[in-house]
Amino acid sequence: ADAATERASELRRTTLSQLDTVLTELQRAASEGGLPADERARELLTEARELRDDVDSRLREATERESDAEPVSSDRTPADGAVTIDIEDGPLGDGDAIASDDEPDTAVDVDAELETLRDQYGEDGDDSSENDDDGSDVDGSDAGAGGTENGSDGSDEN
Repeated sequence: ADAATERASELRRTTLSQLDTVLTELQRAASEGGLPADERARELLTEARELRDDVDSRLREATERESDAEPVSSDRTPADGAVTIDIEDGPLGDGDAIASDDEPDTAVDVDAELETLRDQYGEDGDDSSENDDDGSDVDGSDAGAGGTENGSDGSDEN
């Protein structure tokens, strides 16, 4: 926990250092003539510095809140914040009744799903001749089937 606080503080310091560097470079560019040195540029730089200070204060507050909250949370044992659920409450067998009620519904769903698949793709097995007419061309030839009527591709690979 102390490592997280230290990491947050280091990140804050690094971020603010980078912001300071960028703002210094912008101010130098504006004063050396790299940027127009008009009133608007000065206002923007002033506003940027105020924003930088705001970022610094917010990051510092967040780090302090985190470090202040740590002792309270570190004094607690893991069981203090744990939620316990008494699994012995309720009548015995509720879980079994629910599981047995689901089984017939699941079987019905599987059967309905299988029927849908059979309707969509046809059954595998010996009755595949019923579906052969569906896949043939209009003229009755099976030119797109890629084989002969007996299911072979016409080659003698045996």
